[in-house]
Amino acid sequence: MNPVPPPTPHADPATSLFSVLTLDGGGARGYLTLKILERVEGYLNMLTGVVLPLGARFDLICGTSTGGIIALALALGQPVSEISALYEAHLPRIFGSAMRRFGWMGNFRPRYRSDALREAMQAFFGDLTLAEVQTDVCVTAVSLINARPHLFRSDYVKPGVWHDDDRLAELALATSAAPTFFAAHSTEHLTDLVDGGLYANNPALLGVVEAFRFGRPSRRGIAPPYDLGATCLEQLAVLSVGTGEQCAMPYDPDRLRSGGRLAWGAHFHNVVNESQSQYINLLAAGLLGSAYHRVNPHLDFPMAMDEVRRLPALKNLADLSEQDEEFLRTRIAAF
Repeated sequence: MNPVPPPTPHADPATSLFSVLTLDGGGARGYLTLKILERVEGYLNMLTGVVLPLGARFDLICGTSTGGIIALALALGQPVSEISALYEAHLPRIFGSAMRRFGWMGNFRPRYRSDALREAMQAFFGDLTLAEVQTDVCVTAVSLINARPHLFRSDYVKPGVWHDDDRLAELALATSAAPTFFAAHSTEHLTDLVDGGLYANNPALLGVVEAFRFGRPSRRGIAPPYDLGATCLEQLAVLSVGTGEQCAMPYDPDRLRSGGRLAWGAHFHNVVNESQSQYINLLAAGLLGSAYHRVNPHLDFPMAMDEVRRLPALKNLADLSEQDEEFLRTRIAAF
């Protein structure tokens, strides 16, 4: 993939809010995130009369797991349609039978081999690095060595540890290495990293904290907030996009009620991701008020994170509500 030329600067530093986009984890359900983001991108382009890739309208993009992959692509200036095309082309193989381990192997090794995921990330990101993003970005991972959360950031934290040679394909593999689904991944600088969804499946509050850490204006020229107070809320806009709220969990609760490792192993991520995402949403809404908005449609069906047969049905859940459009119109589109 070749880098997209930077868009013409459009933000007015005197009037624009510091805008943060946060993207949940959720495996294949990240396709719903993309369908929502397509609607958001189209709506903002129509509303403003300025055609821009969605990432160019934000000062910071934070993502976890599948949301981390999307965040990195948006930060490069890719139109959402191009990222959707990546998912449509590669998800059926990433979570397909050719990559899946069956029988007893599934109890002792990750459910899927990482070959197809690695090939997809390499094909999309190539050798591009963090130094080449056009919008500041932060994606999550966890170290298996000491269980320490790790954040891959662009250079907005000064002083701070920043590896400008971190390859985006490697970061995408690290943030999406969901335990029991994929093996841990090592980058050039760090070893044995797994899915950041273990601590930040919904990175909405992480996005707010990271906004406070900016040591410079954003790449759009917008000054960051410096403390969480009334003035901050007048300067901040946080759009959080989920991968769909489950109408019912994709497992039999009777099996887990008194189940052991084998029963829980296949469904641990479903429980952790869903409960954590909803809890962070409650905290963010209570803390940020009108500066925060969550788009996370209720699913019409239970969907596990590797259930690719459900992808076509997700398109029907991505329409924007009046409340969604009002937030975009009043907090994101103004410039």
